[in-house]
Amino acid sequence: MSRNIPIALIAIDADTQSRVAIDEQTVNEYAETLEHGVVLPPIDVHFDGIRYIVTDGFHRYFAHKRINRKTIRCEVTEGTADDARWVAAQANINNGLRRTNADKRKAVTMALTVRGTMSNKAIADHCQVSDMLVAEVRDELDRAKSRDQVQELAPRTRRTGRDGKTYTSKSKAPAAPPPRQTKAKYNAQSPVAPTVKAGVATLHNDFVGRQIPAWLNPIWEGRDAVGEIITRLNDVRTGIEDAQNTDATDANPCLRRVAAGVMALIQKAEHEIKASLPYALCPICQGADGGCKACGDGFMTREQYEIWQSTQK
Repeated sequence: MSRNIPIALIAIDADTQSRVAIDEQTVNEYAETLEHGVVLPPIDVHFDGIRYIVTDGFHRYFAHKRINRKTIRCEVTEGTADDARWVAAQANINNGLRRTNADKRKAVTMALTVRGTMSNKAIADHCQVSDMLVAEVRDELDRAKSRDQVQELAPRTRRTGRDGKTYTSKSKAPAAPPPRQTKAKYNAQSPVAPTVKAGVATLHNDFVGRQIPAWLNPIWEGRDAVGEIITRLNDVRTGIEDAQNTDATDANPCLRRVAAGVMALIQKAEHEIKASLPYALCPICQGADGGCKACGDGFMTREQYEIWQSTQK
């Protein structure tokens, strides 16, 4: 339902802006258009019973503010703030300024924040991005959540200084006890019982929250380098999509075939990368150094781990 809403009632602080930044040139152009009497399309808002939360049309909103308009035409939908964020993650796909890679990443982050239980494919379809980008952002959010949980566990104490003022200080965590020399669980499928490689304290957690042995840390840290490859593949994908939207590509069968072939190769490369990334400590050998027929390297990829989980049900 479309109606005029006082701008003072419009909320833009509900984390529904799917773009990384507002383009000032576009705001100026819209403002100039309004001053010449042109009526812009209404913006989209969600009404949660108190606020009218913008989901699409931030540049039009700021253009109205710039010329001191008191009301703005809105398409109003009833819903919560989370509903608004979910809808906003889909904004700017087919209209307005073309989304940058950073904009796409932010949209995926918004969608995962409110619909994190949905599959990567479902989120990718909603945001019109690759499911590989969704998987990458999901992993980043999981790692950030794990870091936050660790920081929350650090004890804080109140201390009084010589000046009589009270300060909050983070006390040092107690020293970790030396690792126990335990034998790895024997895998019945292995001809030889695996042995745990001697190492120091564990430095990382896997993506299911379990600590991994120190000798696996370099493998886990290698995910960052792989992430750079994924980002570059996404840049190539975006470039091809941009080229496919041009008249020159539509008119040239050769360019269309080249684009289709390269996109197929990118999809295959993304699948191979996803299939090789470490995801979880092997639940069978517990990260033993060799000898496990289930994993071979002490860890499992997401696909291997999900298959193992399905066998336990």
